[in-house]
Amino acid sequence: RPAMLSDLRVLDLTDQFGLMCGQLLADMGADVQQWVPPEREALLRGDRHWQAYTLGKGVRVASWLEAQDDLLAQLAEADVLLESVGIAAMARAGLTRERLEQINPGLIHVSITGFGSSGPKSDYAYSDLTVTAASGHLFVTGSADRAPLRISCPQAHGHASADAAVAVLIALTHRQRTGQGQHIDISGQQSVTLALLSRGLDGAVGQDKAERSAYGGTLGGVHVQNQFQARDGWVVALQGILPPLAAFMERLMAWVHEEGLCAEADLRWNWGQVAAEMMQGRITAEQWAPVQGGIEALIAGRTKAELMDAAVARRLLIAPVLTVGDVLDSEHLKQREFVQSRPEGRRLGPFARLAASPLPLRAGVAQSWEAAPSTLSATDAATDASTGPEPLGFLPQPGQGPLAGLKVLDLFWVVAGPGATRMLADYGATVVHVESTRRVDMVRNVPPYIEGVMEPERAACHHTTNCNKLNITLDLSTTEGRDVLKDLLRWADVYTESFAPGVVDRMGFGYEVVKALNPEIIMVSSCLMGQSGPWSPYAGYGNLAAAVSGFHALTGQPDMPPTGCYGPYTDFTSVRFNALAILGALRH
Repeated sequence: RPAMLSDLRVLDLTDQFGLMCGQLLADMGADVQQWVPPEREALLRGDRHWQAYTLGKGVRVASWLEAQDDLLAQLAEADVLLESVGIAAMARAGLTRERLEQINPGLIHVSITGFGSSGPKSDYAYSDLTVTAASGHLFVTGSADRAPLRISCPQAHGHASADAAVAVLIALTHRQRTGQGQHIDISGQQSVTLALLSRGLDGAVGQDKAERSAYGGTLGGVHVQNQFQARDGWVVALQGILPPLAAFMERLMAWVHEEGLCAEADLRWNWGQVAAEMMQGRITAEQWAPVQGGIEALIAGRTKAELMDAAVARRLLIAPVLTVGDVLDSEHLKQREFVQSRPEGRRLGPFARLAASPLPLRAGVAQSWEAAPSTLSATDAATDASTGPEPLGFLPQPGQGPLAGLKVLDLFWVVAGPGATRMLADYGATVVHVESTRRVDMVRNVPPYIEGVMEPERAACHHTTNCNKLNITLDLSTTEGRDVLKDLLRWADVYTESFAPGVVDRMGFGYEVVKALNPEIIMVSSCLMGQSGPWSPYAGYGNLAAAVSGFHALTGQPDMPPTGCYGPYTDFTSVRFNALAILGALRH
């Protein structure tokens, strides 16, 4: 069974800042040829970053600046060119945009750099530290009384490379329709801003500036702790004092009371309104102390493993701070076969499980290419695209963006899913985003707020995450609401949801039911731990996923507990993987 990108040829000239893009395309089946300059050949043997992100690629040790004849021959045959020197440096090497278009009119040329190919910083030298600093992410990461921090394992390259991979798949739909290649300009600085949870909008909407708030936050003078000491390490526990989190807090406090660690009166708080009442000064630090003290005592008497088991069984917002080693050795990932043993060593499994087109994750060297120059002109390519088989998975509508004609029914919520469907909407897809007034989206309950007023309709993060979509509220407990959803399912090409595993089946909208309504529909399920494995029932948010996937442990001062990443960090990384999965499934 051919892989979804098996017909794609990618020439990869990137350095470590762009390597991951080519590796993601290779994981999806593309034939990726990586050129490595001779002075960096040793990195292939001794640098884990280079080893990880050249898996599945064909590797050639050669300077593309010196082997120009070979390079031009491969450019003529390539579908995609990846580089991380920028368009100006390419032009100085004689590879201007005009020349590339002459060599191969259908070439998709991708520049992945720290600050993009234009603007006053386009020629700056850059590193992970300077790019994440310039994005604003350092400013909000760490504790309020210490200097800003970065995540110790480089992150900017990942945000930029994943954005680039999504852009390549969108550009392929444009080329399929028109025969035209194009230049894609990726700025690491801009890509990392997604991890700010929209706090870059503070000044624009009139919200007080975000501050560093590791270990908890202060609301109206009341400190609400979110990191606690367990018997064998650190644990993140989100205290459910916003409307979407109230049920989690009720379950947590019931357990605290079972253990005799709080009074019965502490079970009767209106948890969903606690944050607002703290902001209004109606709940004081003295009133809050017994609640927080009970939670602290509960966690202190248990191990991280015991707390994780309880979080799964009781559906609590508790997550142990795991190291990368803990994650790789977890029974959950073993059962999901996510850590794979291969002759060349252990590697991680696919970023998404696609039932009809599983990612091949090739480890061997890709096949060599023919060196003959291409004879396919832009006119020929456009003719082939318009008269040949339609591989886009939807009926295209020319002239309205590369994804015009794509219809998406979006039941995602928070950021990890809706951020991906916004990407599709930005490029022309019609996205209908469904919400419930009975279970208000968490993203409507976090700052920044327009004019600083804490109301769901003033949540700027909601507005930007769901920009360019059609929005509707449905009550799926009613016959009328369910009938509307069925109509939308018959209409859609793609159906997305991010409920806990099993919830949509119980609602009557699982894949088998939906497939009967619309046999060609693509259904995407995105949740914290996947649809299988012992941790799959675990429900929560990206803050907790960052703790159990190893990110949280990678941030902090040497003399302090780990401070963790800012916000629900895995929501920001998962946006791109959700978009890649959707676009790949459409190609299939």
